[in-house]
Amino acid sequence: MALFLSERYDLDDRRYDIDDFSEDLASAAKMPAPDKYHHIANLMSKMSGEVAYIESFIKRIFHERNSNQVIDGYGDTSLLLGGTNDFSFRMVKWLPDKQVPLPGLEREALVYDLVHNHDFHLLTKGIHGDGYETDIYRFDASKILGAHDEEVPMAFQGRFKLTLGSVLWYEQYNDIHTQLAPQRFSMSFNVIPKDRSLKYGQFIFDRSTNRIKEFTRNGSSRTLSLLTLLCDFDLGDETRDIVTDLGRSTSNVWLKLAIAALISERWSVERAAVWDDLEIPAGYAHALTLPNDQFSVRRIR
Repeated sequence: MALFLSERYDLDDRRYDIDDFSEDLASAAKMPAPDKYHHIANLMSKMSGEVAYIESFIKRIFHERNSNQVIDGYGDTSLLLGGTNDFSFRMVKWLPDKQVPLPGLEREALVYDLVHNHDFHLLTKGIHGDGYETDIYRFDASKILGAHDEEVPMAFQGRFKLTLGSVLWYEQYNDIHTQLAPQRFSMSFNVIPKDRSLKYGQFIFDRSTNRIKEFTRNGSSRTLSLLTLLCDFDLGDETRDIVTDLGRSTSNVWLKLAIAALISERWSVERAAVWDDLEIPAGYAHALTLPNDQFSVRRIR
């Protein structure tokens, strides 16, 4: 369940900076969830100096002429900031609506009014500006198939504002949220675990119908996209072995279902036979009645 910590006023005069925080993350990494993330959130709430760290990091990029660091794959809204052995740090910029240059495109990049979950734990802290607001909903990822247009029961948890010094933890898979633009330019500091053992999918939801609208283009969907491209190139034995082996070995239920649909479609195999071969849990048997297209890459945004 999402955790929100407001700005702290009980801190002593001792400075607790990112170097201190990074050292403490080593022991935090060994803790079980959710205690691990509650502990990290508390550490983040007493940390200071994030903006100075980001400024120094950007200067170092240009001093070292590190073009790969500039082009880190996140686009202009975010910047990877290094991290520790177990966690990545990331900065995110949040523009007020009036400053969004291409509203039709950039609002989506900023995930404004885009209802989605994450396939990773996300801890975030407001470090500059008034901060975005977020509506948070809760669902049980283990209870759904992850099919396009599937109805998803979700419970509203409240609206929170990532003000200066406040911290939010979004739980992997089960917390759904959407951001609302801040009034002024704002920034947040993210901590993301590097261990990304994926069990379920990451989706975009239609809040008006409580249904899965699309699959996001990262995580498990990225794997499905590459497998589909491989099938477009060649449907020979080697390709089929690669696709089937991953379908058998993956613990990611959503990916297993999507691979089963892909095999059935591309090699014209009876769905039930594919399911038996991939050892899909019996609790997901009702997905056999759904068209293959409901797990297709055509549903990836």
